[in-house]
Amino acid sequence: MAILRVWDGTAWVEESVGVALPVIDTTALVKDPADGTKRTRIDTGAVATATTRTMTMPDADVNLALVSTALQNVVEDLSPQLGAQLDAQAHSIGYTVQTATGIVGTTDIDWRLGQMMLFVFGAGNETLTFTNPSKPGNFHLRLIQDGIGSRTVTWPTIDWQGKALPTLQTAASAKDWVGLIYDGTLWSAMLSENFGTP
Repeated sequence: MAILRVWDGTAWVEESVGVALPVIDTTALVKDPADGTKRTRIDTGAVATATTRTMTMPDADVNLALVSTALQNVVEDLSPQLGAQLDAQAHSIGYTVQTATGIVGTTDIDWRLGQMMLFVFGAGNETLTFTNPSKPGNFHLRLIQDGIGSRTVTWPTIDWQGKALPTLQTAASAKDWVGLIYDGTLWSAMLSENFGTP
């Protein structure tokens, strides 16, 4: 049986779990009765005056990861938010590249799934549509011609640099990049063309 250890203002008072005790201090300890060095502390010192905070346990075992010095895995949080600016220090921030091959029809690029898309043309021209991300951001689209080349794109509504539709490279396996900005409503883009090793 675990022991609840409460500071009464003068000394620590120990009672078995389930016995009502007056909590005078802001700290309570639960310790292992067989090894008093194994303890869990509940500290309410940061709770506002006249405020009760409740911890409700789910009907399952809970593993509490250390969060005092570092951010832990947030994969379970589908929409994490930062409380301030993110400082990556001497580390890069990467993401998984989406890939698609043209079907000589319409291909939708779902920008909710990542910042970068690699698109390889099929055996014909392609119409591209965009599924918008939930937030504004910068995005990158790499276009690679197939082994024949001269494939073209019918684009969704985009504000292009120079107010003109871009002209892709037509050579077989030619590579172009499109830099995209989504402002929450509109897409803007510019083409960087003809990438390859000199």
